[in-house]
Amino acid sequence: MAAAQDRKLAGIILTAIILRCLRYTYQIYGILIFAVLVCIMETGVQSVGLFKDIGIVFASVSLILLYSYFLNCYADARMDAIGGKQISGDFPKVVLLLLAIICLSAGIVINGLLARQNLAYNLFYLLSAPLGVLYSVEPFRLKTKGIWGPIADLTEVTIPAALVFSYFGVWTYNTALFLSAFCAINFIWILEHQLSDYDSDLASGEKTFAVSAGPEKTMRILASFYPMEAALTIILSAIILAQLDSKMLSAAGFAGMVILLLASAFLFRGTGRDQKIGNRPSIHTAEMFLILVVLPLLLAADLAMQFKAYYALIAITAIAQLKFYCMAISKASTIIGSR
Repeated sequence: MAAAQDRKLAGIILTAIILRCLRYTYQIYGILIFAVLVCIMETGVQSVGLFKDIGIVFASVSLILLYSYFLNCYADARMDAIGGKQISGDFPKVVLLLLAIICLSAGIVINGLLARQNLAYNLFYLLSAPLGVLYSVEPFRLKTKGIWGPIADLTEVTIPAALVFSYFGVWTYNTALFLSAFCAINFIWILEHQLSDYDSDLASGEKTFAVSAGPEKTMRILASFYPMEAALTIILSAIILAQLDSKMLSAAGFAGMVILLLASAFLFRGTGRDQKIGNRPSIHTAEMFLILVVLPLLLAADLAMQFKAYYALIAITAIAQLKFYCMAISKASTIIGSR
């Protein structure tokens, strides 16, 4: 009887861990599949064997992300309790540390046994391990060292896409622009996240950039970055749409981009106010929908029209984007409801 209860408890814990892993890694899948699609467009490769590579790179990148996530939860547990936030991870600290070690070890094994022998990819991958320590763990804990926090954050969130490009050996002006655009997007997200955590971080003594600079200065910096982010995302979208093989999809993409941006700029002008973040331009939401939903789907459809096996990419892309559909619907409902 006791053995059966132990097995049941172990099953519940394992299920909770798996669900936590899936929930965390899923948020990056939309960006990863977009990076994969750009690589296919750049190389022109048409092979069913590519799906094996996609599975390997998704698994290995997910594991290194989980390593960083569990290590960060382990390091944050004490500070979260002091600041009054829900303790990161909801697992004992020793379990969090063990999970971080398991994920890192599994990722290295997968790379050693299955991944392509790519020096740049392996270097990027191994670089992620010390970065996780520098970002989260005392005495380094760069996330609480003022401006070093956003810089370290940018490095961690940019590495997944860089890993995809290095895995497939694709480094072009498109991939450089891709990384630049998502750096701007993630920098804005980081500052918005720090502002939303400002009260709890201040209470716990966490010296994040928002706490060090103050909310007003942080909001001014955010406001200055919105136009740069808009320019980068629109330029990236326009370049990729112009390179689509299907002129019909290209024309539809350009028309959709113009309609989406104009509707956001004029229909919802003056909305998007957040109590802590301040005035977020409503066009910001349109840019995110464009670059995270519309563009990847059009690119997947274009590739599928050239190679029938790639119709599966449309389904993979749509599944990876489910979170963004929900976010877009929720955001549009909020904006419309506030008018």
